Amino acid sequence: EFAGDVPITLIIGQESQSVCENFDTSEIISAILEIKPHDVMLIPGDKRIKCDTIRMICNKQSIGFSIFETPEEAYVNAKTLNNPLILFSVKRWK
Repeated sequence: EFAGDVPITLIIGQESQSVCENFDTSEIISAILEIKPHDVMLIPGDKRIKCDTIRMICNKQSIGFSIFETPEEAYVNAKTLNNPLILFSVKRWK
């Protein structure tokens, strides 16, 4: 709602396997379907996140999809898109 009709890049996932309470694949899909971003940049962290399932959902919704190893790498790439809003939702170990 805050963004209005502005295209959004959603960076979502988890930084590494050491994140105890990871995002469940269904939670990521729910966020994608609710936010309706123009592009999704997934940080899988480990095998608990089902990348192929999320890719399929994005393809069905005509949402751009990329996978990155680190949140920093995704952010650098997100800045190259013409989407003026980047929503960062990556669970990190701190």
